[in-house]
Formats: sequence, C-alpha cells, structure tokens
Amino acid sequence: MLNVFYLKMTDPVFSGLEAEDFRPWLEPSKFAAVLSYRSDKVRREKWLGEWLLRYVLLHVYRLSPKDYTVEKADGGKPYLAGVTEQVYFNLSHSGEYVVCAFSDSEIGVDIEKIRLERMGVARRFFHPEEIRALEETGENGRKELFFKYWSVKESFLKYKGTGLRCPLSSFAVSDGNGEIRIRQEEEVVPVQVKECRIDPEYKCFICSEEAGEPEITRLTGWQALPV
Repeated sequence: MLNVFYLKMTDPVFSGLEAEDFRPWLEPSKFAAVLSYRSDKVRREKWLGEWLLRYVLLHVYRLSPKDYTVEKADGGKPYLAGVTEQVYFNLSHSGEYVVCAFSDSEIGVDIEKIRLERMGVARRFFHPEEIRALEETGENGRKELFFKYWSVKESFLKYKGTGLRCPLSSFAVSDGNGEIRIRQEEEVVPVQVKECRIDPEYKCFICSEEAGEPEITRLTGWQALPV
C-alpha cells in the first residue's frame, strides 16, 4: 500500500519548534549530525523530515524509535535496520514542504517547487527526447514540464538507490494517455510513477512497484514522543 505523508514547515505548529523538541525522537548520532549543519533552514528541514518519518512509523506501523535505527545502503538510500519486517520509505523536501512516502516495496519520492525552468540544465543533463519536448512546449507550460521531468527523474533515481551514479540522460520520461513511463536502453522500465498533488506551485512524484493510487495525508499537528 502506498502512503504519502507531508507537512508544511511554515505552519505555526512546526515553525516554532526548537532542536530539543526533536532530541527524544532521534538516536544520538543522528541528532548530532543534524545539529552540525550551519544553515537554520537545512537543520529545520532535516529535523522535520526525521520527525515525520518516525511519527508515521510509530502511529501507522507501530514501530517505536527504540525498535530500529535508520541506516544508509551503499548507494546512500536510507533504510530501517533492526526490524523483522521491512518498511520501505523515502523522504524529500523543497520550499515549504517535507514529504515522506511509504510502501511494502522499494519506493522513491521527490518534490520540487516550480520556479523558472533552466533550459541550460536540461540541455546538459536531460535525455534528448525530453529536451525536444521542452523546446516544443510553449513558454507558459515549459516550466511545469521541466519540473515534472526533474521530479520524476529524481524519484526514479531514489527508487533505484543509485543517486546520480545513474546519469539523468540515461533514461527518458514520457507521458502518454495520462500514464507516465520511464524508458531506459529502449526498454520500458517496469515501475509505477504517480503524481502527488500537494500544492499547485509544486511537482511531486513517487516511483514504486505498486500500481495503486497513493493515499495522501497532511500532518497539521506536532506531537512529542510518548513516554
């Protein structure tokens, strides 16, 4: 089952939180790692992402933070260590939002705030078919298409767990009859790509092996770790 949870960092209930509010939720090494970031914005994104993950694991999957640690695989993809039954998840943040997606199998999620399109970036990194589609799209729709491609590509790389070791130009994103497909080496990759409509000023996509539509939930309340 696909579950997507998100929060808006500028909501007053989240914007007033301090570092110590998050300490009980995180293992000491993770807390120290987040605290080491110099940027207040980056620290807040990290705090809230780590809290969102653990809050959902506790209240939906009945996993206390004491039951697991969050580790990283060789490619940098995070996973739960110490659990008897794996829960697959992935985090992303952009602008005002933090998003966490959950599945019974591998999953990747990416959210991007729609800004001005960067055709120089597209020509350097995107697949030729995507570049051509962007060049043929009118100015009004080009930036939405650019960030759609970007978000789908990021979600696919995060699903695979390879990061940018897999070049963005090595696969093509296409949208036909309302279904998004990813093609690599002339073969359609057997993954499901779904859009998460969180905010009209953002593009958010998940990539997974599940065919169903995601259940999307916005969190609007903070909770301390129950004793």
